[in-house]
Amino acid sequence: MKQNNNGGRPDGTPTMYIPRESRQPEPIHGSFFGQSSFSRLSICHGVSVIPVGPEYSSIPFETLAPFGCGFPTGAGATINVINPAQSKPRTFAVFGVGAVGFAALFAAKATCPPATQIIAVDLTPSRLELAQEYGAKVINGRELNLSEANALRNRIKEMTGHVGLDAAIDTTGNSKLISQIVQALAPLGKLVTLANSGWTATVEINVADLMMSAKQWVGAIEGNIVPEKVLALRD
Repeated sequence: MKQNNNGGRPDGTPTMYIPRESRQPEPIHGSFFGQSSFSRLSICHGVSVIPVGPEYSSIPFETLAPFGCGFPTGAGATINVINPAQSKPRTFAVFGVGAVGFAALFAAKATCPPATQIIAVDLTPSRLELAQEYGAKVINGRELNLSEANALRNRIKEMTGHVGLDAAIDTTGNSKLISQIVQALAPLGKLVTLANSGWTATVEINVADLMMSAKQWVGAIEGNIVPEKVLALRD
């Protein structure tokens, strides 16, 4: 926890400083989860760097980049936590289809029963169009008024023939949305949270609904993947 969130190197020192003429240099906090994003250049600890062999030299780095974190997180959440091969969900929804969400969706397409209804929810039309190309039904989040207590549940019930969601993955970290996803779960349904919306963020949950319908809401980190096992499968 400390190494992932202290904003510096594993020994606690800052990654770099802003120089100041009149006082001590000001530390720059970065290295979140051992790296940091939204930058053209990044300073990483060696253990966080993934070598790319010559056999993949034709693939652009911007295409390979999500495979370091985003794809294992999304696909791992589907395969390891939802485990469609065993749970056989009738319905499966992904909230937020960026790199993580699409990885979850791709894994769902590969491991869910053919009859599983897959739903993608996002705010960006181009992402929803791409999700449709892969066979997902879509909901534009801008059409949902989360201030209405049952807005998402009513939409999901309508789309699924009143089944609800057997499985759901949230990549948004939106507290109001998470609360409504739990509402939209079917009895015995499971929601997996992959996004951290801040250490003080809270979610309002109806405990009676959670208990009486035997719903599950769980967290997962990096898709609960154990690298040694992944390498063993590859070998």
